[in-house]
Amino acid sequence: MERGLGLDCDQCRLHSFIPLHATGGRAVSPACSAPALYLRANNNKAVEVVHRRTAFIDRAVDNGVLRHLLVIAALQDIAPSTYLLPASTCTSETTTGSRKSTGSESTRAGSLQVK
Repeated sequence: MERGLGLDCDQCRLHSFIPLHATGGRAVSPACSAPALYLRANNNKAVEVVHRRTAFIDRAVDNGVLRHLLVIAALQDIAPSTYLLPASTCTSETTTGSRKSTGSESTRAGSLQVK
């Protein structure tokens, strides 16, 4: 996410996003170079910081990453000891013969698909 200030230009009627590092004392429309005003929070004196998604975040959202992360967070709220690896494939190999185990084992593996 990128933080910046919103700008509404009365001259060209466009809403623009100005990254924080590019803001200055005077607001100038990047579309028509006319003087403009930064968006204000609830008509206050303070300017309102707005956020813009980057192309990387847009692509992740389009590919369903956000849904998977929300499900992982919900499952971890239910059972805090849950450990999940998003977008990973786990395989298990078994061998014949005796298996030595120390302590108790309580491991469950499963698969979850979010659509």
